[in-house]
Amino acid sequence: MKLAFHTNALGKWTVGQLAQWAKDNGYDALEVGPSIPLDEVTLRRAVNETGVNIACFCYCRNVLDVDAAVAALHRKNALDRVRLAGQLGVPLMVTSTGRAQNLPLDASLAPGLEFLGNQVLPLAREYGVKIAIENCPAMGNVAVSPFMWCELFRQLPELGLAYDPSHLV
Repeated sequence: MKLAFHTNALGKWTVGQLAQWAKDNGYDALEVGPSIPLDEVTLRRAVNETGVNIACFCYCRNVLDVDAAVAALHRKNALDRVRLAGQLGVPLMVTSTGRAQNLPLDASLAPGLEFLGNQVLPLAREYGVKIAIENCPAMGNVAVSPFMWCELFRQLPELGLAYDPSHLV
């Protein structure tokens, strides 16, 4: 087993500082969150200098935001992380499904599946990256219960689940 932590947990440190802290404190890897700039050179340097790997990229923002510009920005950021994960050999990208704030939970499933199925998963296949869905309800997400997970996996069986039991409380 390898031990990693989510980089957003330690504030505004650079990825180099985070990787060094991880190494000094017995961690093997980082889960690179949205606060870390997507700079391939800097990320490679942090990995090479410390030996701490990147376990996954994580971008859990609402790709179905009611503000079309915000939704487009989040979609672009999610797709950029899939591409960079593939370029760096990072095996996993964790994201959320999106949730249309003006729709009930189950009605948000279809637009989230459309983005995942038509954009995220084809790109992930192209780059050799697996996709897991976060189960956090706070980030624009419908994957918040076993019922919704079953619906997601029934329609998109390639998806995985980044399960955090604290999100069910």
